[in-house]
Amino acid sequence: MSEWKTVKLKDLLSYKGYIRGPFGSALRRGEMQQSGIPVYEQEHAINEIRHFRYFIDEKKYNELKRFTVVTDDIIISCSGTVGRISVIKKNDPIGIISQALLILRSNPDIVDVNYLKYFLRSKVGQNALLERSNGSVQVNICKREIIEEIPVPLPSLDTQKNIAQILSSLDDKIELNAQINHNLEEQAKAIFKSWFVDFEPFQNGEFIDSELGKIPSGWKVYKLADFLPVITGKKNANVSSEKGEYPFFSCSQDFAWTDNYSFDGHAILVAGNGDFNVKWYNGKFEAYQRTYVLMPYNARYTSWLYYAVKYNLTSITSAARGSVIKFITKGNLENFAFAAPIDLDNFDIIDTFCSINQTIDCFTQENYRLSGVRDTLLPKLMSGELDVSEVEI
Repeated sequence: MSEWKTVKLKDLLSYKGYIRGPFGSALRRGEMQQSGIPVYEQEHAINEIRHFRYFIDEKKYNELKRFTVVTDDIIISCSGTVGRISVIKKNDPIGIISQALLILRSNPDIVDVNYLKYFLRSKVGQNALLERSNGSVQVNICKREIIEEIPVPLPSLDTQKNIAQILSSLDDKIELNAQINHNLEEQAKAIFKSWFVDFEPFQNGEFIDSELGKIPSGWKVYKLADFLPVITGKKNANVSSEKGEYPFFSCSQDFAWTDNYSFDGHAILVAGNGDFNVKWYNGKFEAYQRTYVLMPYNARYTSWLYYAVKYNLTSITSAARGSVIKFITKGNLENFAFAAPIDLDNFDIIDTFCSINQTIDCFTQENYRLSGVRDTLLPKLMSGELDVSEVEI
């Protein structure tokens, strides 16, 4: 530790090294569109796989160009869920940050950007960010000059790079697994569309009339309630934590953890409000009271029904109620209608969805293990407890 020193965050930043996202009056949700220059949101500080929901045109971009991200920028969520952190990579698209983010632009001659990222993700770094936040309902990272006073432990640049590379090797594998899972899920959605929406394998056969239009002969219209009961979780959000033995599913895209469970088996989880996402899981878990838990009578159908719900989620939620926060009802799910073969038990394509989700689950479980290793190493490396100064990577 003799080579380590403590410096202030501001001493590690380049000129204009701190940029807070534009306030709502500068970038309104109504001005965004479905194509153009992407807007980085809070979710991009959580997930380094980039999928964008909102874009702006070139005229608006020129007004807000000072909020553009560049390679090696650290983006930090600065409102709501404070302290989520990601780094802009070389192949990430040019875009601007929303008001939920801020940019830290480090000086590469002094600090390795990934070392700084991992410090800010560490317990010490996270506590430092939260201690400098304010707000009782909506938590916000407060003034720039306070954030820039955060003390950062700093070894030599070579040691920083060694620490960062050890941790990055784990994160790179986690990200690769996540990308594989995304691609597998996209393939499953394409298969579902081909067979159950476009009926491509049956184009040369006979079709019959139904309430959903023309469907292949030997098929009928089902409702989701034919396959499962629609129930909700029973727990409040306060049972969740960052650690625990069982997943806790809420309306968020992500999940938390808890030490107890109410459900055990193959399940589809549908957010009852918010952004109406859908997830699937197999095992013991807990669920938030506004999350719908769908556990099919026949577990073999779980993956297939997951893609049926996921593909049709926009249609299912189109009848959502509420003026401020939209929500769906139990009936919206129970009455969701779709076509499938009458002799469903002998329809082998169902097992393809099972196989895909089993593969996804293997990569997901590996990511849990890799995350555990990384989170164990992180504080030991950041404190100098594990000496990597002589390690050649």
